[in-house]
Amino acid sequence: MSHEWGNYPQNFTPKMYWGARAILERESDRPGKALYLVSDRQSFEQLDGSRMDPNVFLDWINTKVLPELRRFARENRFYMWSDLVTIQSEEGSFMCQATPKNSGGEYLYIGCWELEQPPTIMLSQLQQSHTLNDRTAFGPGQDCDKEGDKVQYTLIMEEGPCALILCGEGMTQYAVVHGLDKETGNWDWTCCCYDFGKFSALTKAEALFKALDYYLMWTNEKHISWARMSEIAAVLKDGLLEDGIEEACRYMADVAELSDSEAEYFGLDMEQYRDAAPSSTGSDYSPSNPWNAPGMSVSDFI
Repeated sequence: MSHEWGNYPQNFTPKMYWGARAILERESDRPGKALYLVSDRQSFEQLDGSRMDPNVFLDWINTKVLPELRRFARENRFYMWSDLVTIQSEEGSFMCQATPKNSGGEYLYIGCWELEQPPTIMLSQLQQSHTLNDRTAFGPGQDCDKEGDKVQYTLIMEEGPCALILCGEGMTQYAVVHGLDKETGNWDWTCCCYDFGKFSALTKAEALFKALDYYLMWTNEKHISWARMSEIAAVLKDGLLEDGIEEACRYMADVAELSDSEAEYFGLDMEQYRDAAPSSTGSDYSPSNPWNAPGMSVSDFI
């Protein structure tokens, strides 16, 4: 086996690695999801220089990592790419990171590896996520910071058991929580949490957008999340490209009117895209598009 599956670390090569693309499937009688592993969507690799017994490594995954990830799945913690879980073994020999990436909550990409040195969780990780237990950190989805036993928060909106709140140290987190008790300031669990503090890559507006998108997903049955819309658009784009790149690019420019930034977002080859679709109207300067003629503007017709 190799390391083709899962969430392989990008900045170094671990001496031992296990990864999987797990399925997240909604259970009809429960609010969360179940996590399933598929035999042909797993990878294992042990290189020369590994100092750990693979049986100990796999036992840690089976008895510590997978039960914890299944618990998070039951609590609907996995949806956005940034919903990253980091788990480290108690003695610091192994680490696991899991994220749904851009699957819209349908898959969980799990990567577990041997650490060459037994460090604790990086400070930079904990500044962007909070501790769930002694060796587990979670990105969006963690509890907001507390002062004593009471959580400091501001209620933004609430519908049914779901509430969107502003919380955290310095009030720099937007969170969607389930079962908010306004009298005690506690709740049953945190569905998602997006930090916009100085250690976060998100702006305040971006954090609010992500939290509101998640909130609407659970409170408005007609709402389609941003991640799901992006996924649908990408599938449709791929289908067009299969029928011919030149015609697909012309269609996306003339009909969908994709801007350069939108075309780049969908991974189109920009040189090929511009060659196939040199203008948004295909040089159509008829009465329906007169302002697109060279040197003309809308003001010329007012």
